[in-house]
Amino acid sequence: MITNKELIKALKYYNIHDQNYFYKYQESLELIKNDSHFFHLYQELYDILFVDQTQKIRELWNKKLSETCPFMTNILLLSGYKYHDTNMKKQKFNKAQIKIHKKRIKQILQDNEDIRMLQLLWGAYFIRGRIIEIENLQFEYFDAKTIYIHIPRNSKFNIERTLKSIKQSKKYIKKYFHTNDFDYYCNSWLLSKQIHELVNQNSNIYQFYNLFEIKEGEDCLHDILKFVYDKQEIEEYRNLPENTTLRKSIKEYLMKEKKIYLGIGKLKTINEMKEMKQ
Repeated sequence: MITNKELIKALKYYNIHDQNYFYKYQESLELIKNDSHFFHLYQELYDILFVDQTQKIRELWNKKLSETCPFMTNILLLSGYKYHDTNMKKQKFNKAQIKIHKKRIKQILQDNEDIRMLQLLWGAYFIRGRIIEIENLQFEYFDAKTIYIHIPRNSKFNIERTLKSIKQSKKYIKKYFHTNDFDYYCNSWLLSKQIHELVNQNSNIYQFYNLFEIKEGEDCLHDILKFVYDKQEIEEYRNLPENTTLRKSIKEYLMKEKKIYLGIGKLKTINEMKEMKQ
């Protein structure tokens, strides 16, 4: 288990120098050590997040933590800093990629007082060295045949930069993940058929959708609230803000008691994209 001394090193590794973080985490660390339930939960999650080499970590995406102590998730994320350093060196990440990785972990910790399970898992994927970031997109290694595309929150999302990112990513995926024969996939509200029908044909969202072969997934209201409205939940749709064209269109759609479904996409080939433009 991480010690107070290692906790200081972990914070320094991610360029966090505010002593308040250490004091809060130190209190939580003592609580974990002295409570058998919290201690075993910490050990179980630590093993799944950083040690286990199977896909067991994916089972945690649908798991909700209950009866945990404040900042346990923060401490768990910091506990992986040595693995993070080792994995990035092992994969020979360049200085730019290392800087991005450290920046993303720092953001997770500083943007959230007490990070949620989903934020912990996302940080763990960086620590495992399974994500690289090129331009405005992130690319997650799932296996030798499968690379997932993710759009970081608050990134400058436009179709030209997106295409440039995908094009550039090929050489880095080959370099860092040692695979050259793979398909790109993206599961996102941005690929929702319902959203596609709401936005303007010249919009970045509309054009991004057209890059993929789409299948419809599950209800993605939670993602819409989170990424479009910066909310975790809402009691009345009429209370949603409508200060952008997208927010207004989605609000009107939801108020008609219609659902929005996730888009599950496979990136089209170069030839398919050319045919689409003709």
